[in-house]
Amino acid sequence: MTDERSLLGLLDGAPAAISVQRGPELRWEMANARFRGLLGGRELIGKALAEILPDWAQLRRIAEGVLKTGTPYSTHEHRFLIDPHGTGALEEAYFDLVCQPLRDNGVLDGVLTFAVDVTVQVRSRKRLETAAGELRQAVEARDEFLSVASHELKTPLTALRLQVQALQRSVLRAPDQQFSAEQLCARFDAADRQVQRLVQLIDALLDVSRLQGGSIDLDVT
Repeated sequence: MTDERSLLGLLDGAPAAISVQRGPELRWEMANARFRGLLGGRELIGKALAEILPDWAQLRRIAEGVLKTGTPYSTHEHRFLIDPHGTGALEEAYFDLVCQPLRDNGVLDGVLTFAVDVTVQVRSRKRLETAAGELRQAVEARDEFLSVASHELKTPLTALRLQVQALQRSVLRAPDQQFSAEQLCARFDAADRQVQRLVQLIDALLDVSRLQGGSIDLDVT
């Protein structure tokens, strides 16, 4: 008896949810503290599976399937709905689960359930996956923007270069010819427009850099 009590005490304090159910109705023979905590600390011993879990509950379906077929069941990071406060407000949780059929003198008469809560690990991994996905999207958006910006930068640079080349050709053809003020102003205005376009594109690139650094001053004028 002492050894049995010691074993039960050890199982009750185990970090995994452990239960034993026996008979055609799968009545709880043992449920440790961690298992009871998944159902709001309710008293389970002697109660049938159907008294506690609704017919849609996955754990009930799994246990009934194991009892019916005699085939062990195991799953990794399986999603279950639990009732840790006993209020009926179900919460999502994830478990590594093993359901083992139990036999008495070769006769299938029960199910042993062993479940390890991996909710924290699953949620942490999902957050990392979400963050990684967002980072990939940000990098893709940045690369696309830089590709478009590099193309846009070439346009005013090409136009500015053409204006300078036109002036050079004019000077080479007639080095002593004087340009009128109107002609020079027209040339310089065209060049200045391209310079302003370059300034705007460079400012846009700097804004992207500041956004990535976490700070930017908004101009709402």
